[in-house]
This record gives sequence, structure tokens and C-alpha cells, in this order.
Amino acid sequence: TSWRGFLMEPPIRRELITPAQAACMLGVPYSTVTRLCRDGVIPAVKVGRHWRIVRDRLCRMYGIPR
Repeated sequence: TSWRGFLMEPPIRRELITPAQAACMLGVPYSTVTRLCRDGVIPAVKVGRHWRIVRDRLCRMYGIPR
């Protein structure tokens, strides 16, 4: 699709998960996941006061089957 001559790509859709979901997947406590997010070990973003983690990146980093 184009808009005024610019090619517009559809946004990339990524599944975001909560630290609680990531903790369950990794078998570690919730507090460990939030600390790893804060320290930059797990790539995550803050949405307001809450952490969100890109599921595919977490799975790749730790070898978890998708």
C-alpha cells in the first residue's frame, strides 16, 4: 500500500509476554525475570510500569521450542 508516494510496510507483529509467563517458561521465579529485564539480560520493554518480553527472542536466547 502506498500513501502519498511512500511505500508503507505493515507493522511487524510480535507476541509480547509478561514476566510471569516468562518465569513459567524458564522455570525461575518472577523476581529473577524482572531483575534480568531491568539489568538488560533479557531484552524487554516497559509499557507503563509493566515489563513486556518478546516471546520469540526469549525462546531463541534460551533454546525453548516455540
